[in-house]
Amino acid sequence: MIFEKFSIIAISVLGSLSLAACGQSHDGHGDHKMAGEAGDHEMSDHSGHDTSGVGDAMIPVAGKVVQVFADAGRIKIDHEEIPAINMTAMTMSFQTGGDVDLARFSEEDGVHFMLKKGRDGSFRIMQMCKTDGSDAECMSNMKH
Repeated sequence: MIFEKFSIIAISVLGSLSLAACGQSHDGHGDHKMAGEAGDHEMSDHSGHDTSGVGDAMIPVAGKVVQVFADAGRIKIDHEEIPAINMTAMTMSFQTGGDVDLARFSEEDGVHFMLKKGRDGSFRIMQMCKTDGSDAECMSNMKH
């Protein structure tokens, strides 16, 4: 009887530790890290976000460039909350698609970008403009 209670407690503790070891945080967004990018959320894992109503829609988002990985076709952005997919404000990396020219962007640039959900469930930046006033044509051509 005592052994059974001890076993149940041990299993509960080990289960909790396993979740912690997997990086699961209290808000349901694990601490997903890509190699060499401590503190980032992995660009491809949006499993904790409600994306059911998004479909092929483009989602407008604002943020600030943290780091550019032009050769890899991705960019790290500190972005605002994205209510359309129930995502809190955070810093994370995104793969780019469309006509996004990452060579135009530098750390600390304020940006407005359009996210699109891919067939694999990950979100990619399909359009991105600077918000400092130098990209007025880009901003006026941004598709919603």
